Amino acid sequence: MLIDLKELVEKEDSALDRDISFEAETLKNGRQEYKVKESNIHLTLTNIGHHIISCVLSGTVTLLVPCDRCLDEIDYTSEVSFKKDIQLEKIEEIQKQTPDELVFIEDNVLNTDVLIKNEILADFPMKFLCKEDCKGICEECGKNLNDGPCDCENEPRDPRMAKLLELYNESQDD
Repeated sequence: MLIDLKELVEKEDSALDRDISFEAETLKNGRQEYKVKESNIHLTLTNIGHHIISCVLSGTVTLLVPCDRCLDEIDYTSEVSFKKDIQLEKIEEIQKQTPDELVFIEDNVLNTDVLIKNEILADFPMKFLCKEDCKGICEECGKNLNDGPCDCENEPRDPRMAKLLELYNESQDD
């Protein structure tokens, strides 16, 4: 969502208070792309004088993500929280100092989607799990092992372990 800050900047002590949504259909993180399921975000912008806008954004965004072990689709809810006083006269200078950050204000227009994306990615976990003890999928047949065992033989693939398996099987026969 794009919000023009022009009127807000012109009137000191003016404010904008509204519920907004994350309008992107997907969120891209590197090569992965996640579907946005829902968002519930509240935004408050206040002109506190001297071309400074107080920006407070809070809420949640729910994404559909695959479990890193079993690949089942799960909901991941990210808490979004941003509070900052933005000095509009110095915004270009600040953006030059931090070129890696995605620019969320350009020509006195606030892009809330970019701001929200920055906040989600800042807290993004390294792995997503459907549950802490997820068993993953079988390397042979691809069955989700959370649904029960598969019929594959679980022999080690490493040929160096074959002799050890043979010794183990012999000890079981005795």
